Amino acid sequence: MLTNINHLIITGEIISSVNYVGGIVGKTNINTNIKNCISYVNIKSTGNQVGGITGFSGIIENCKNYGNIIGINEIGGISGNSGSAKNSKNYG
Repeated sequence: MLTNINHLIITGEIISSVNYVGGIVGKTNINTNIKNCISYVNIKSTGNQVGGITGFSGIIENCKNYGNIIGINEIGGISGNSGSAKNSKNYG
């Protein structure tokens, strides 16, 4: 089953000690598309797979992250671990 997350703008702050932390979503399956989303979320995590849009996901497309991201392993401005990230930008 294909799941879509589209046209979200999220602001805030996350302080976490778990894995799979993201500004839009923490973890999705590989059949999830995240498109046209913007995150202004600052994230500080002692866990793994931390990203401005998602910690772990399938496809990320046309997304932007403006938040600052701090983590331990597998950290990214867009995603800690994703299937693909197309036309997405990190400004954090």
